[in-house]
This record gives sequence, C-alpha cells and structure tokens, in this order.
Amino acid sequence: MKKSIGYLIILLSFFGLSCKKDFLEVIDKTKLLKQGYVVDLKTTVHYMNGVYVLLANSNQAYADGFNLSYPELMADNIKPRFVLTENYMWNQRADDPSINNGPGLWNSYYKNIRACNFVIEKTEEYKDEDIAKAANIKGQALAIRAWMHFLLVNMFAQSYNYTADASHLGIPYVRTSDIEEPINRRSVAEVYHSIIGDLNDALQLLPVSEISKRHVFNYVTAKALLARVYLFKEEFTKAKNLSREVLNAVPMMNMNYPDKLYTSQETEALFWAPPSKSVTDNYTTTFMGFYTSGFVAILATKNIAQLYRQYPSDRRNAWIRDSITPS
Repeated sequence: MKKSIGYLIILLSFFGLSCKKDFLEVIDKTKLLKQGYVVDLKTTVHYMNGVYVLLANSNQAYADGFNLSYPELMADNIKPRFVLTENYMWNQRADDPSINNGPGLWNSYYKNIRACNFVIEKTEEYKDEDIAKAANIKGQALAIRAWMHFLLVNMFAQSYNYTADASHLGIPYVRTSDIEEPINRRSVAEVYHSIIGDLNDALQLLPVSEISKRHVFNYVTAKALLARVYLFKEEFTKAKNLSREVLNAVPMMNMNYPDKLYTSQETEALFWAPPSKSVTDNYTTTFMGFYTSGFVAILATKNIAQLYRQYPSDRRNAWIRDSITPS
C-alpha cells in the first residue's frame, strides 16, 4: 500500500527552479499537476493505480459499503439499525458535505469519474507504446466510469421504469477530464445507454486471461456489473444469461463459503479493493454488517428472507435469523 500511496504523492510534486535568471519568471499554474506527471503509458498506469487507492480508501462512500445499499434502502428492501437513518427517513440536508449525504456522494463519485476519463484520454495518446497494456488500462477505466455512474443514477434519480420510456431526468454522464466543459443532466434512458456502452467497450478491451486478478476491474467483473445493470433495467433474460456466464467462469457458494468470506483466502469475489489499513486478516463489510464480528448495521426485510427460504438448498439461508442480539 505504501507503493500505491506513493503514486498519489508523486502527482503533487513540483519542479524546482533552475540556477539561471529565470527565477524571475512566474510559474504557470494553469497546467494541472497530473498532466505534468503523466507523460507516457508507464506514468498513466501509475495514475490508474491512484484511482484504485481511492476506491480502497475506507473513507470513500462506495468502499465503506453503507451507500452501496442506498438504492435497496430507498426501495424498502432493507432497513438501517443506526446508520443511514437520516437517509431512510428522508431527512438528508443539502448543506451537509459528509460522505453519507448527497453533496459528499456526488463530489466523491464524480472525482473518480474525472480521474477515469483522464486515464482513458492518456491511454489513447500513448497506446502505441504498448497496445495490449493500453487497452487493458482503458478497459478498466471505462468499467469503473460505468460503475460510478450506475451508483449515482440509482441514488439521485428515480428507477429506470419510473416512466414508460425512462425519459425522466437522471444525472450528467461525464466523459471528459476537463472540469470547465459544461455538463447537463441526461434522461435515465440515456444514462443507462451510456453505462451499457461503456461496459460493452470495456469487455472488448479487457483480457479474458486475467480474470484471476481481482484487485483490478477485470473481464468477469465488468460482465457481472453489466448483468446487474440489465437487472435494474428489468431486462431479465439478458441479466440471467450474463450471470450464468459469470458463474461458469467463477463458481460461487461452493468453496470456502462462507467460512473464508471477507478474508484474503476467500475465492469467490469478482473484485476487491483491500482496505488501506488492516490489523487482521479479516476484511470487513458494512453492506449487511461486519460478517466476521457479528456486528449488524443493516437488516433485510422479511420478504427478502422469505425469497431465500423458498429454496432450502440455498446456502445463504445460514445467514437468516429470526432475531438478533443487540450490538
């Protein structure tokens, strides 16, 4: 992790003044520091590593897990015990910049989208240095860009079928790293179309041979995300077929499950961003609670539990309890 953090620190380095009389010249600060550092494909890869550091940062909303469950929370599929209670009661404040409220989420997600756009732009510029590597890095950035927009549209817009043609307002779909370029909200249909387009482009670029590299967004991870997008769009046949392809590549719930879940020995995760600080081998998740410690932050509603209980062979039934011990 020290090496990864170094990639971020180096982006903030300044060049020193020379020993000539040019010390009287004013440094041009209109040139972004990242553009001064990223000068070839190698440094583009360094910058992409910095994107993953942000994803792994426990202070990021999509890493701490609470806000990954936000759409389900608003749909009344899960209920909070003592987190996201303001969100659940629709008491969020527009002036609250914290990561668990609208402004913090919006700024954090779009920050990473801009970073991915910068990587996409630079891989195009330097792709002749190593065509295969440039394609892989660009594919990762496209997939993460799609993921961030997918989270945003499910937090700040109504569901896809809120209108018959999904023409209701969604979010801006940002495709540039230029912060001065104007952006506008798009319809939810347009946002989903762009998400699916980015993921399909990513699948054309990501090498199938590297699906075991779970610390980066790989081919199977992108396909799984695409299946989820189709699920939310209610194109169930496409979602099912893609899910089957993912399961054929990475079987789930049949090895080390659930004993090794959220540890470095688990074998079924499609993508993981290791925490920046860890005192044990256990990875915690607040999507449904801290699995290893028994800490429960969010509870599923009874109808969700009943769906699992319809299939006694489903190994997730072991997680269902009729009551819990107060934390």
